[in-house]
Amino acid sequence: MTAALLEARGLHRFYRRGGEEVAALRDVNLSVQPGELVAVVGPSGSGKSTLMNLLAGLEDPDGGSVTLAGHAVSHQPANSQARLRGRLIGVLTQTSGLVEHLDVLGNLRLAGSFRPTRPAAADLVGLLDQVGLRQRSSARPSTLSGGETARANLAVALVGNPSLLLADEPTAEVSRVEETGLLDLLRRMRPPEGATVLVTHSPAVARAADRVVHLLDGRVQ
Repeated sequence: MTAALLEARGLHRFYRRGGEEVAALRDVNLSVQPGELVAVVGPSGSGKSTLMNLLAGLEDPDGGSVTLAGHAVSHQPANSQARLRGRLIGVLTQTSGLVEHLDVLGNLRLAGSFRPTRPAAADLVGLLDQVGLRQRSSARPSTLSGGETARANLAVALVGNPSLLLADEPTAEVSRVEETGLLDLLRRMRPPEGATVLVTHSPAVARAADRVVHLLDGRVQ
């Protein structure tokens, strides 16, 4: 079997709520193979967003570790984690991560500036072509529809061909028709040799994944 590109082992994460310690994740293990799309599902409060933060190196686990393409993600200096995200990780959120004072193409250029090698202008225009936004390249984010915003966010996340695409509720703010189109783009444009992990409440999105991981009360079921 091919070695996992993304490996999370024995993840524990605790938070303080008043005087009480709350377990967000308890001994969570997750392996994702190159080219695989994994959907993480579960009710609100099950630990899905916490898991995504740990996979992205935005938080450190209280126990366990995350590795990506042989690189340690967790328990590293913050600047090392930021560099790793810039090199290898694309993040797609349910709300717009676009910078308002930049147009759509400018947002792609900004994302490219964090990659080790800045993508060529033709590559950025090509990304906009793939998500159907070439004609909106000079539009400001506030003028985009919900579907256009979701597609622009996907293009930004994929700038520089990341090894890991993390998508948190990528279709939450779009209509059912737009969800179908966005889901098709996600499947076609996901890193072909990379790992894709998405959190979703949508049965349609979960069905389109190669594998579904169920979280409940911070544990994989």
